[in-house]
Amino acid sequence: MRKGYILDSRYRIISCIGEGGMADVYLADDLLKHRKVAIKTLRLDFRDNPRAKKHFKYEQLAITKLHDSHVVQVFDIGKSEGIQYIVMEYVDGMNLKEYIKKNYPISNSRIVKIMRQILLAVREAHSHNIIHRDLKPQNILIDKKRPC
Repeated sequence: MRKGYILDSRYRIISCIGEGGMADVYLADDLLKHRKVAIKTLRLDFRDNPRAKKHFKYEQLAITKLHDSHVVQVFDIGKSEGIQYIVMEYVDGMNLKEYIKKNYPISNSRIVKIMRQILLAVREAHSHNIIHRDLKPQNILIDKKRPC
């Protein structure tokens, strides 16, 4: 999606902030709630792939069950003009891989704080029988307003 594109008459795309194996993530303005959001969409080359669509649908259903301060909030789920999407809380910061590169060496106490938060998020997922299947530093976000 290009900058300025309006998804579902509500979300104005600002920029692409991430690309993954099957999905892209965009920063957008929620025109109704007047806030920045992150929108995850199934990549264009997977939109006709039944297995990818099923996996994305599973992710949509799974993530709505999670309610924990260590997991991004989901605000909306939908499909518009063939685009499946998940609208989530936007975390202004960096991923854990970037954080490690920028702050190395990291004290043991800081490492323990980070790991505790990761484990709390994983515990929330597991309490709902959800397995993250792609847990890695690039998928862990560090909020610059609330650093570890």
